[in-house]
Amino acid sequence: MFLYDKYQGTVLIVTTQDGNGCVPPIAFAIVDKEMQSDWSWFLSKIQQHVTQKQGICLISDRYQGIKLVVAMSPQWKPPNVYHVYCICHIASNFNHKFKNAKLKQEFITLGT
Repeated sequence: MFLYDKYQGTVLIVTTQDGNGCVPPIAFAIVDKEMQSDWSWFLSKIQQHVTQKQGICLISDRYQGIKLVVAMSPQWKPPNVYHVYCICHIASNFNHKFKNAKLKQEFITLGT
């Protein structure tokens, strides 16, 4: 999430989904910009302080910094972590190309 106005920067957030379908935040960090080094630091802190559990699913957009951290770090690969892309981000990219809100919603429905 990008911060504007008085406070500039980017908020990096980790959430989870509970058994009731609620999505509470677990951890966040405020950084100057969304950069590979920031994601590397943030994800290492998540593994160090939040979970060392195997089999977690990392859902992200297709930001290059995240992709590079995951690609270069053995601890962010299966069976420790399964990295997938957010269907809403993929659908937004789809809609950007085809400019059809109904198709975008059908795309999301197919992916869930």
